[in-house]
Amino acid sequence: GIDFSKIDGEYFENVFKKKCEEILEKQEFQGIKLEDIRGHKFPDFILNYNNKKYGVEIKSSEKGNWTIPGNSVFENTPTNDFEDIFVFFGSFKEKENAFKVKLTEYWKAVKDIKVTHSPRFEISVREDAETSFFENWDKFVAFKQQSKEEKTEYLQNFLKNKKKVRISGMSSLQTDKRSRCSLKT
Repeated sequence: GIDFSKIDGEYFENVFKKKCEEILEKQEFQGIKLEDIRGHKFPDFILNYNNKKYGVEIKSSEKGNWTIPGNSVFENTPTNDFEDIFVFFGSFKEKENAFKVKLTEYWKAVKDIKVTHSPRFEISVREDAETSFFENWDKFVAFKQQSKEEKTEYLQNFLKNKKKVRISGMSSLQTDKRSRCSLKT
């Protein structure tokens, strides 16, 4: 059998490609073509069907998580010619010695921004994680078309608002007419 604990992201991408190619050989899927565009491109794969493009981004966790750092927010591969982009997420479950897989729209999987050496989308396919970054596919496409400066401003506003929400969840700061501050809980 397969030693699932040795599977990394690239291996998981290759398994996805191999399984897709096997499925697409069947007669009922003859009109669908798989294109592998991996290598610093987004998304990893394109499914072409009836002159329409659907993207598939492959994500995996070897630690059993359903949330991981995603792509750079400044990555600027055009997305306006896709009908939709999906995330195909595999999570290794050690107790079962197997990968579990979930599929959802990419824009729905973007939950947050994490800043490491550069800002990255946080990708999560957990059922209990709320979508808070993009309201819908069109907002995702519009964001991807923005300049780096526009994206930076958007991200700064998002992070400021997120911080305000966290603070207001604990307590709120209120200023009265004499410019004194009081803590309101």
